[in-house]
Amino acid sequence: MLKKCTYCDYSSKNGADVRRHADVVHKKIKLHRCKICNSCFGYSGTLKNHIKSIHEKKRDWKCPHCDFAASRKWTLENHMSSIHMKEKPFKCDNCDKSYGHKAALKRHVENIHNNEEETLEYLCPYCDQSYNQKDLITKHVTNYHLINE
Repeated sequence: MLKKCTYCDYSSKNGADVRRHADVVHKKIKLHRCKICNSCFGYSGTLKNHIKSIHEKKRDWKCPHCDFAASRKWTLENHMSSIHMKEKPFKCDNCDKSYGHKAALKRHVENIHNNEEETLEYLCPYCDQSYNQKDLITKHVTNYHLINE
């Protein structure tokens, strides 16, 4: 019989897995500390991956198309789909933007849509785009308007 998380739809046959999930994901309990930098993690496997990729700089997964290398297979898969195959599966619910990485979509929503009540004081001199941060308008102008200059 499946045990279900009381906070979300996660379920498992193992009740200990469900409790660990709730502790780590919902209660933000992080019992595994890196002895090198003191970063904390909810799972021992996440700590091991952290040490391997950050401190040991191991990048065993190599891209066949460029010099990119990753410490995790899924990171390489994300790279391949978003960079080489130009896939952008992460779509914004508030506008027509889409991104190759979930983190990029999250950053977009936080920077653009979560601050819509704030004054968008940085206006693009070339189009109707506006931003609430100077570095975002600078990046926009550089990427979209100064390409051929």
